[in-house]
Amino acid sequence: SWLRREGHQVEYLESYGTPEATWFREIEAFDPDVIGLNSVTCTWGKTRQFIARIKERWPEKLIVLGGAHTNVAKAEVLTECEELDAAVFGEGELTFTELIERFEGGSRDFSGVAGCAWRSAAGEVIKECKRPLIANVDDLPFPARDLMRRPEEYNPRLNIYNRSNNTVLFTGRGCPLTCASCHLPAVGGLKFRIRSPEDVFAEMIDCEDRWGITDFGFYDHFGIFSSEPEK
Repeated sequence: SWLRREGHQVEYLESYGTPEATWFREIEAFDPDVIGLNSVTCTWGKTRQFIARIKERWPEKLIVLGGAHTNVAKAEVLTECEELDAAVFGEGELTFTELIERFEGGSRDFSGVAGCAWRSAAGEVIKECKRPLIANVDDLPFPARDLMRRPEEYNPRLNIYNRSNNTVLFTGRGCPLTCASCHLPAVGGLKFRIRSPEDVFAEMIDCEDRWGITDFGFYDHFGIFSSEPEK
C-alpha cells in the first residue's frame, strides 16, 4: 500500500498454499521490474532455492528480500544466496521505495540507501547503515486488502480466529518485550509507537464500508495494551 501511494503498480501473491507453478505464471503475467520476497528463518532454505530459480529464468529483474530473517541476518542473506540482489532490514517502506526509485533510474548502485544491503557489479556485498524507525505510524496507509486473498480461501485459516468477514489490525509498531525468539530487538523495534484511536477507527470503518468486514482481531505484539509509547 505504501508503494501504491508512491505511484508504483503493485501485485501481491500469497505463497501460503500456492503451488510454485502458480507463482511463475503470476510473475510471467504481471512482468514486474522488481520482485520482493519475505522470509522467516525456518523458510529461508526454500526461499533461497526459489530465488535461484527466479533469477535463472528472469536474470534482469531486481530481487529483494525482506522479512524477519533479514532483520536478524542482514547482509548475510546475500552471502548465502548469490542470486539475491538486495536485502531490506528494519521497517521497509522507505528503504524499499528508495531501492525501486534508484533502480527505475537505471542504476543497481544503492550506495547511501539506509536500511539495506546490496551486491555491487563486482560481486561485493555492501551493508548500509540502519534506517531510523518511522516515528508517526499514522502516516502508514491502510493495508492493500484488495490484493490479498479473502480469509475463507485459506485452509487452515491464517487469521487468529475462525469467523467469517474478519481481518486483523495492527494498532501500533514495536514491542517493549525482549523475547529471544523475536526479530524486533534486532531492528530496534523495542521502541513502541502507537497509532491514534482516530486512525485505527478510520481503518475499521474503511473495512466495513469497502469489504463488509465487521469482525476484527488485534494482532499487535504482546504488551501493547499494558504499555505506554515512548515520549
